[in-house]
Amino acid sequence: MSEAYYEIYNLALDAGGQSRYRLDYILEPLPENQNLASRIGTLLGVDKRKATISSSFESTGNGRMEKLYHRIEILGHPDGDYNLTLRISDRISGQNTSRQVRVKIKQKV
Repeated sequence: MSEAYYEIYNLALDAGGQSRYRLDYILEPLPENQNLASRIGTLLGVDKRKATISSSFESTGNGRMEKLYHRIEILGHPDGDYNLTLRISDRISGQNTSRQVRVKIKQKV
């Protein structure tokens, strides 16, 4: 298991002073690792689509900024370089943004 920390800024507030947003995150192998992940998955009897991890949730906050930790289960995923994409949708203003960062998975032996 691994953790991601991120901050969301400039959220709009409703009449009660609360923010509402949706967060989507996707962890997927970089293109050069996708073939490796597929081959390893096939050898282990794992569906190659499982090399991608994704999650979505909606939340309410108490201000224009949110500081969040999110746990990502990476156990069983092949070592290698991945892209972690975070997409935030502000449910009050309708604005959307996304950020992508490269991460490395290295399983403990």
